[in-house]
Amino acid sequence: MSVRNNKAVLFSLDVLTKHKAERESLDVRLELPLSTNCMILSRSLKQEEILAVAERVVLIYNALVEQALNGDSRPPNLNTLVEKALKPMLKREPHFEETQEVIGLIATEVHKRMSISDDYKHIIDLLYSTGHMLGIVANLPIPASFLMDFLIKSGLRGYFETIITSNDMGVFKPSQDMFKYAIHSMGISEKDVVIIGSNYDRDIQPLHDIIATKVFLTKRSKTKSLPTHIRKIHALAELKSIV
Repeated sequence: MSVRNNKAVLFSLDVLTKHKAERESLDVRLELPLSTNCMILSRSLKQEEILAVAERVVLIYNALVEQALNGDSRPPNLNTLVEKALKPMLKREPHFEETQEVIGLIATEVHKRMSISDDYKHIIDLLYSTGHMLGIVANLPIPASFLMDFLIKSGLRGYFETIITSNDMGVFKPSQDMFKYAIHSMGISEKDVVIIGSNYDRDIQPLHDIIATKVFLTKRSKTKSLPTHIRKIHALAELKSIV
């Protein structure tokens, strides 16, 4: 690991992916045969039963997300919903490994919509090699550990100091809480952080109480006028001149 320079870059996930990856709800399609091998759960349940559990969880999760977006409740937690759905099927409390297999089944479908280009991987490697701590904040309906699985499979093992998802935090961006928690978890001052987002209304504009450097990434040649303290770039490579 490179020596830290007490500087950090906090990415919104959509900045790093080729296509929009962040979402509040579970827009997935589950079917037989299962996309992942639920070896432990298969000792107690048939594949059809595992599929039924996962489908029920997705249905309930999305209904609760709709309520949360209407301001009626907090966003749901996938772990909790899977535990509740498995308990009557197993007629006992589910083991941690069993719940993780169902979440993994769902997360695999979420991952299918996500990819990171080699050019972006190079920039991440450059920032990391120069001592920057890196983090991700994402509106994503899966636990951070499963986002980490995707990053590892994408060749980015060990690069990110912290990963925060709305599923784990129980809040959605544009709440500042996710960003504040991410900065706190890295043990660094806000003034030493660069926050970069590609959705201005969700990632940048709401952060009025955070004194970090804020960077808006947009591929549009013409955008609305931004406050003078907001930096604007059109390619992730331009970030090198800011950090």
